[in-house]
This record gives sequence, structure tokens and C-alpha cells, in this order.
Amino acid sequence: MSPTDAVRRHDRPRTAPEPALRPTAEPWSGVEISIWSRLFFDGKALVLRSRGFFGGRRERRYPLSGPQGISRAVLVLPDAETAGRVRGAGEVWLLDASGRPVARLLPYQWIPAGGLWLNFEEAVRRSGISALFAACGIPVVRTACDRADAPRAPWSQELTLLLSPGPALPLWYQALRVALGGVWFLAFTVLYFSEARLPRLMLLAAVTAFLAPVARLTVRRVTALRNRSAPRLGPPPLVEVSPCPGPPEEGGTVTTRRFASRAVLRVFPGELSVVDPYGAAFPEPSAKEARHAALFPHSIGTVNSTLVMIFSSGFSLWWAPVVRIASPAAAWTSVLLGLAGLLLQSAPCCWHHLRSRWHFERPVSWEGRSGQPHGPLRPEPPYTPPTAWKARTR
Repeated sequence: MSPTDAVRRHDRPRTAPEPALRPTAEPWSGVEISIWSRLFFDGKALVLRSRGFFGGRRERRYPLSGPQGISRAVLVLPDAETAGRVRGAGEVWLLDASGRPVARLLPYQWIPAGGLWLNFEEAVRRSGISALFAACGIPVVRTACDRADAPRAPWSQELTLLLSPGPALPLWYQALRVALGGVWFLAFTVLYFSEARLPRLMLLAAVTAFLAPVARLTVRRVTALRNRSAPRLGPPPLVEVSPCPGPPEEGGTVTTRRFASRAVLRVFPGELSVVDPYGAAFPEPSAKEARHAALFPHSIGTVNSTLVMIFSSGFSLWWAPVVRIASPAAAWTSVLLGLAGLLLQSAPCCWHHLRSRWHFERPVSWEGRSGQPHGPLRPEPPYTPPTAWKARTR
């Protein structure tokens, strides 16, 4: 296995040789993964394009020859109880000639759409793993997870062997958020339960609470820039099909600005790419769910990270009077950091929700009747069926 630097090679084509595995479609921070990540055979080795620790684009090669090369694949079928209870149960292990694990695959990570509860055999077929192994000439054997010949490895090694498209959020951001949360919780515990006036510990809690929203805004900005540059990795689409809706039918669905301005179908050589925003053309999922899905809302334990950061910044304001006698400078610094943290959380959140509610979620037909169209939308065309589309050919 050998990693290569994929960032500096700006002329690298995006279209991988077929058959190639494509990742499960992800919104927002996962857009770049959907465009870049691939697993394919280049004639000599399996090549994995994925997202690295710091969010960079990287490639790893797994040779099919040599003492450490891939010699066979083992499909580890789950038992009936696990298959009905766990989403994406079952694994694919790649072994060398001596039987040592080289890599492992989770088929559900490589099904672009519609693979939530497929059985293992169908997931392997739908993901393209079977076709890829056939093209590579890798022999495939089957076994059950409870049999003695099933491949096994320590938990830490399983993580390093996994051929994954990459995390939706960069690993550096996840590691930083865990570290900041741990330091803040330790400082909060000591300050609150001991009721001690510890200015330095108070400053530590205030700084960590302030850095959390800064890190989130940073990763959102970096994600937006990388998503914008990802389509330039390959050739332009042959055809782009964008929606051109007419007036809604009575009792039918409503087309919103979000759908009309962002949804698009692109045709590449041997590939179709569909961009379909959340809650755009149908009443459900609701607009509220669409707004929440765009905010990276959850942290460990499915807790709303925005509420956690608001509480941590609020604690900097609440506990500042306690340490004011011991150190007025530390108290005022904590207050300023707490106010800045609340501002960095509330301002983008309010802007995002208000812009979504009053701009993207407004029906296209309502704007046409009001005579106040604005933004990228064109004036409403003459009546056509609601399902009509307009194609642009390059």
C-alpha cells in the first residue's frame, strides 16, 4: 500500500476507469466526497481516492501482486439476526497470499443511493464490488461471521484497513472538537463543583468555549471552497438539465427557490450526477429539517452541538463575577470571549435560518405573482407542465 499526493496534480482526471465504486451521496460537507472519492482498478493496483485527515484529497494504491499484494477476497456474511438489526451488516476482506488482511470494505458505504436495508449479497452487487473484483481477477470466497475461517483483526487495525470514502466532516475538526469539549468539561467541573476562584482555569474554559464556534465556521468556509473547486477536477458535463417549473397544479406539490436554483442533472461520460436539495420539491421532508441538515447540528451522543456551545459561552459570562475579585482582568476577558462566542454562533445561525425561510423556501409561483423575482431565477415562463425540464448542452 502506498499513498500519493493527489492535491498537487491539478490535471488529474476525475473520471475513473470503469468499473469504479462510488460513495454514498452526502449533502454539504460530503459533496466533495461524492465527486472525488472512487475505488477503481488502474491495470496494476486497486486505487482508492478519499479524503485525508486534514481534508485533503489523497490516493492510496493496493497492488495485486507481490508478497503483500491482494490475492483473494472474502465475503463475510452476517447472521440473520444481525442483518435484520444492523444497517449495512457484512464485510468484504481483502487478503494477501499468506492470508493476512490487507484491507476491508463495507458495501453500504459504496452504494450511491437506495442502499439502506439491502441484504449483503445485493449490496455487494449494487455497489459494484462484484464487477470490480471480476475486472481485477480477484477470486472471491464466502464465509459466515461466526465461522473459524472468517478474517479477524484487532479493532484499531480494522479502522486502518478500512477502504472508506472519507468522513463527511474532516477528522481534524472532529478531533479538535473532542479535545476542546474534554478540556472545557474538565474546567467546568472543577470550577462549578469546587466553587473556587481560579482565574486561570476560568480563562481556559472561556478560550475553549470560544474556539469551538471558530472551528465550526472555519470548517464550513473551507468546505464551501473545496466543494466549489471539486467539479474542476474533471471535464465539464456533456449536458446539464435544470428544472423549469410552471404554475403548480391545484392540490399538487410546490416548487421552491431552493429546488429551482440548485437542483440539476449533469451527464458526464459514463456517469450521471444528480443534485437534489432537501425538502425542495415535496412537502416532506419539511423545510425545518432541511435547515437543520445544513448546520452540522449533531455531535457525539446525538446532542445538538449548537446548544452545547451556547451553554459553554454562557458559562463564561455567568461565572465571570465569581473570579472578578481574584482577577478582574480574567473576568473581563472571559466576558468578552463569551460574548464573542455567542455572537459567532447566533449571527450565522440566524442568517442561515432567515435566508432559508424567506428566500429559498418561498414558492417560485408566489414570486411570479408578486412581480418581485430576484436572485438567479429568471421571470416565470409561459405555462408548461410542472414536470417539464430545460436542457443545456455544452
